[in-house]
Order: sequence, then structure tokens, then C-alpha cells
Amino acid sequence: MFCSKCGQSNKDYSNYCEKDGQNLSKNNKDAKFQKTKSKYCSECGKIVEEHSTYCNGCGASLFDISEKENIIDISKNIGEVNISKDSIDFIKIMKFSLGGFLAVIIANFVMASMANDVISKIISEEIRIASVDINILNGMDLTLLSNFVSLKLDGVIDHLGDSNISLKGGYFPLMLIPATVFFIIGMLISKKDMSENRKINISNIVLTGLAYGLYLAIISLISRYSIEINEYGFSAKLLKKYAVTSALFNGVIISSIFSLFGYSVYGKLKKREYSLFKHEILLNGTFNFGVILSISFILVFIILFINTKSEGLLLSREGINMIMRLHASAYVFLLLNFGTFKMFEDDSATYLDKTSIFNLNEVGTDISGNFSIYMYIALIIPFIVFFLLGRKTKIKHGQDMKRIIFTSMVYSLLVTIFAYIINLKMSASVSGNMLFEESDAFMISMGFSIISVFIGSFIFSFIGVLAGNLLSKEK
Repeated sequence: MFCSKCGQSNKDYSNYCEKDGQNLSKNNKDAKFQKTKSKYCSECGKIVEEHSTYCNGCGASLFDISEKENIIDISKNIGEVNISKDSIDFIKIMKFSLGGFLAVIIANFVMASMANDVISKIISEEIRIASVDINILNGMDLTLLSNFVSLKLDGVIDHLGDSNISLKGGYFPLMLIPATVFFIIGMLISKKDMSENRKINISNIVLTGLAYGLYLAIISLISRYSIEINEYGFSAKLLKKYAVTSALFNGVIISSIFSLFGYSVYGKLKKREYSLFKHEILLNGTFNFGVILSISFILVFIILFINTKSEGLLLSREGINMIMRLHASAYVFLLLNFGTFKMFEDDSATYLDKTSIFNLNEVGTDISGNFSIYMYIALIIPFIVFFLLGRKTKIKHGQDMKRIIFTSMVYSLLVTIFAYIINLKMSASVSGNMLFEESDAFMISMGFSIISVFIGSFIFSFIGVLAGNLLSKEK
């Protein structure tokens, strides 16, 4: 079966072209030639011989040509080649969600052990005590924090009295653990589907994310317990609580987005994008989000690594500082999407800081003295990603404005969701203590304006995709 648009040869049971995703199930016409039984020419009326093909008087054809519609029944093709309909595969959901959850929690237990060792070593050097063994993190805590689950601590702290501390948001590099795990799971699902000529089933991916979110919600309940600290003249007793709804919501969002990213990457690497055709807009938006976020992290990592010159990097204060500053990669990503960074204190209407791509010259040079120059150059990268998508859209679908708008909308929604879950809000309050006559509270909020991120990322994506579409030729 050949594609009517590009001429690509496809397997007889294909529904979409392997090269450009063109629908092969459009109506076709079959022509049927049959020798007429008439003894007279229908054009001139002359008597014709029985075995003649054309009239010897006027040359008219003596064949009857009839056409009929050849409508391909997609449902029959689906049954013949074992392409799954939108059925829910509970075995696959349980296997991938549980496997992903176990991989995340094991990786976080390893990370917690390493982090505790490094922190204990640094504290030991600072207070000049030969051996300090402080375990402030465990694997379940790190698993929840890596998914940006909100945390609240209630209790009594030495010399401060009753205290309440809450944290919403999170540290971006920790998210790399669940993001990487579900990116790989997405690639595995894609590989399995393509090997069986299956098409992507969004329901299975979302339900896998829901199951993962439920696992996080369960450990958020298990992790609700009291902790006591009584070391080196400092004592505290705190009740640690994680938000169950935050665990469920963030688990679904993070796992689903990065599973879709992995699925789309594998399809593009294998040049089998026809299997993504049904949800092409969703997967293109997710692909752009994942690629640009990954590039932002890599760029910041390279800049920080070049500017951090220390032996035994990961076991030094400078190394820890570099790792902490990797959080800036999330902010770089959102700045590249024309978001506006804001910092408040104590719910004040006055900004402690307000930054966007348009006033980078006013930003300090913590990352690099040429930070603003790097950022303006880096703007080219997402534009190229959008431009190439627009070019491909033109080749496959022509100038489809609706497709361009919806693809940009998907990308913008994903960037906005990312900004929402990563925005940091920390508050602390103390009361009934010896240091303060009255209750004292502190709150700081830092992150990106949701509205600016949504509008900025949509306009940027739309312009880039549209430019690629308009400046490319349709095949």
C-alpha cells in the first residue's frame, strides 16, 4: 500500500504512512473494465465484431468502465494486526506503576544515605568534632520531596517553644529521579506497543500515573510520625506531616508527563511516529516541553561545573553549593518561556525581587558574570525546537492553523503546571517562648507568575511553530 501524499511504501495492513503519518484509510475508487456485450458501437452505431476491442469506424472503446468506493474498515484492520482498541490493560498499569514506584524509592534511599554522610562530614568539620552521625533524611522523605509533596512540621523547638513550619514546592534536581524513571518507562511502553503494532493508549499512561500517585499518598500517611532531636545541646520534638492530596496530584502529573515524553522520544528515534498519530498534538507538546527543560538543565549544569573548581567536588561545601544551585535550571527554563519571577515576604504586596527575560541586566551574577548574554543566546534553542515542529507540521498536514494553536496550547499548559508545582512557599511561626514576648511568624514565597508563564510560553511557542510552518514547503 502506497501513501497518496508522499509515495512511501507501507505494509498492507497499515492505517497510517510510516514516513509522514498520512491516513491511508481514506476512500479510494476501484475501476472495473468489462467487455460490452452489445453488437453495435455506442458512439457511432456501426456493427462491431465479437472480439473487437475498439470500434473500427470511430475508434471508441468497447469496454464498460465502472467505479466503486473502496472504503477501508479500520476496525477490521485493527482486529487483523492486533492493534489494541482503547481497552485498559490493568496488568500493564500495575507492572509499570509499581516498578516505577519501587525504582524511585530505592534510588531515593541510596541518595538519602549518601546525603546524610556528606552532611555529617561537613557538620563535623564545622564544629570540630571527630565524628558526627546525623540522619536528617530517609528514603521515604526524599521520595515525597522529589515529587514536591507539601510538608508541615508541628512541635516544640528548644528555646523557641511551640513552632510550626510548612514547605510547599520543592528542589528541582530531586525531581530528576522520578522524571528519569518514568521517562524510561514511557520508552519501554512505546517499544512494546510498536513491536506489537499497537497505537498509544493515553488511558493506560494516565492510570499508571494515578496508581503511582496513590502509592505516594500511602507513604505520605506512613511518614506521618514524630521525630526527636537531642544532639549537641539542641533539642526538638516535631510531628512531620505530608499533604496527601499534594502527593496524589503531583504523582499523577510528574509520572504522566515524563512517560509521555519518553513515549514520544522513542517513536521519533525509531521513526515510527505513525503510532503516535492519534494523539500527535499532545505528544508534540510534551516532546517540546521535555526537550527544552532537559536542555535548560544541561546548560546550567555545564556553566556551574565550569565555574566550580574544587577537588573532591561532591564531598565539599563547594560541591554541595553547586548541587543546590542546580535548582536555577528550573528558573532558567521558565525565564526562557517569558515567565516573571517574583519573591514576596510575609504576604507583602511589595516584591523583594521581580525578574523576567526583559530585565536580566539587573540580575546579580551568582551563576555567571555573563548570565544575561547566555540567556539571550539560549532563547534560540527553544525557538529552533518550535521552528522544526512547524516545519514538520507543514510537510505532514499543510498549513493547519488549528493544529498549530492546539500544540502550542498543550506546551503552554505543561509549562504552567510545572511552574505551579515548583513554586516555593515556606513559612514558620513560633509562640510562647523565651525569645519572643508575642507570637512571631515568617513567610517567604518565591516562584513564577502563573499567568505570565502561560501567556508567555503560548505566544513564544505559537510564533516559533508558525514561523517554521510558513517558511517551509508542503510536500
